[in-house]
Amino acid sequence: MTDQRMDEYRAYYRARLRRYDGNPLYPNMAQAERELCACVEASSSVEDMQRRVLAGGHCVDCGRALLRDQANARVALYSETADAVRAQAPAEVLASVDSVTDAAGLASLASSAQARTDAAVTADELTRLWTQSIASLENIEVWQSAVVPDRWRDQLDEFVADTTRAEREAWAQVQARAAHHLPGWRFDESAAREQRHRPDYATLLANALGAYQQSLDQLRDVEGQDAAITALERILAVGRSGATYPVFLTRLENERLSDVLAGSAAPAREHLVTALEHHRGVVDPARAAESEALLAAYDGLAATSPTGSIDPFAFELRRFRIAWQHAPAIARRDAVVTRVRILLDLVIDWLDAHTTWGPRDQRFRGPSPAVTARRIAMTRECNPGFYAVRAAQFAEAFGPEPWWTRNELTEERRAGRILWSEPRVQLALDAIGACVPLASAPPRLVLRAETFGPDSF
Repeated sequence: MTDQRMDEYRAYYRARLRRYDGNPLYPNMAQAERELCACVEASSSVEDMQRRVLAGGHCVDCGRALLRDQANARVALYSETADAVRAQAPAEVLASVDSVTDAAGLASLASSAQARTDAAVTADELTRLWTQSIASLENIEVWQSAVVPDRWRDQLDEFVADTTRAEREAWAQVQARAAHHLPGWRFDESAAREQRHRPDYATLLANALGAYQQSLDQLRDVEGQDAAITALERILAVGRSGATYPVFLTRLENERLSDVLAGSAAPAREHLVTALEHHRGVVDPARAAESEALLAAYDGLAATSPTGSIDPFAFELRRFRIAWQHAPAIARRDAVVTRVRILLDLVIDWLDAHTTWGPRDQRFRGPSPAVTARRIAMTRECNPGFYAVRAAQFAEAFGPEPWWTRNELTEERRAGRILWSEPRVQLALDAIGACVPLASAPPRLVLRAETFGPDSF
């Protein structure tokens, strides 16, 4: 007579096996589940199954196999992303997992290894915070290098001293926070230069091409994506032509290939659609590309799953890799946008400081007429010198293409994220050629600025 309970258990363990069998992410788990399933199949009763499973240590074997597979996958991922710090936890698991003999020990091994590594990861992430001083360092270079009338030199030297002191105080706080997480921590310049913090051009190009290839593979099965597919094929051809990463980016800009991708649609699950729609809506192509890759990864996992469900661990790995691939492009775009706004503000403030309404504008208005007059005079006389240094910084960091012709400015204007109205922006762009060190604004440009009035945008 058939034991219905045993039939139900056999069906359950077969279902468990199907979850892992043939999945390249879980080779050890598939083998452990296969042996467990065979044990259950051979059992004559529930009691016999319990004896066989316990005697064979199959439950612990499965737990050990799952830890090993997950640790191996993380080690491979962190090796690919050159993240030696995060790799410490899975390496510790792999070194000890075979010696653990019970479920509690397995749980303790994973959690304790991760806890120890989390402290090191936190301290390592603080290493990145030196980059927050870049803006201040640029300011210092501007104040020290700009061609301005000599009467402003003492004031600019004071700016340099104050900023230097503030940055040193801020960095002392970073060191204190790091030491709290990892006693004895000190900033290591060599660590800051490691690939996980500062990838080289070859890595940046490989990351970008990998992300574009994933998007292309996904879009080939989607209706109405001919333009995006053509753009992606062209991008991959450019990237594989032997061009360096900066040349690759330049050709993408010159051929406007990013513009095509910014309007493409990718299939997605509903809980990720919102992020993609948001980034497209606010005209942020770099983050939109990351969202598209996440959606493609989600759909890819669902398509290969027997049940259509997503393996959380597999998606965790995909998400980490995608974030790593897209982080350089996002950071680069953010850096460009920040500096474009500063350059634009310098020109607009310079023009407005020449107007008759300037003393009434909140940018210049001080507690006394003398302070107001000094602010206006400094803006008139120093901003062209400041602009020249910042324009040189921009070209050094992002290439020779003029900042005012870049897609980022066009995108920010289209998204309405530029503080100034279009007429103000256009006036500033028309004035760029006249904004040179020690120069006054031409009367024809000042006359146009007069039409705006104080505290207007």
